[in-house]
Amino acid sequence: MTDNTLRKTLFAAIATAVVLSGTSFIAEDADARSARCGSHKDVVAFLGKKYKETRIGMGLINAGQMMELFMSEQGSWTMLITRPDGVTCFGPVGKNWTHIKAKPAKTETGA
Repeated sequence: MTDNTLRKTLFAAIATAVVLSGTSFIAEDADARSARCGSHKDVVAFLGKKYKETRIGMGLINAGQMMELFMSEQGSWTMLITRPDGVTCFGPVGKNWTHIKAKPAKTETGA
């Protein structure tokens, strides 16, 4: 599996979890993330200033919404969902994010 395929698979899994679990996420740092939604520019600036998180990936999910995953070098991570009207809301958050390098898939040869 290539790194690009792994990223797409990871994003699909995360997007599925977001869709299936709805929007009832509990922010790990309730004080800092108590304002659940805001302008995309303001939310991204907040993540950069408060947590030193930068975007590591993004993709489209249902109804034209954009999902973005932000991560810091310290391992904190935040998922954002931006609606078509431009409002950005916090999704799940966490810590200890680890990139896992994909191992090549084993294939059977011969018949």
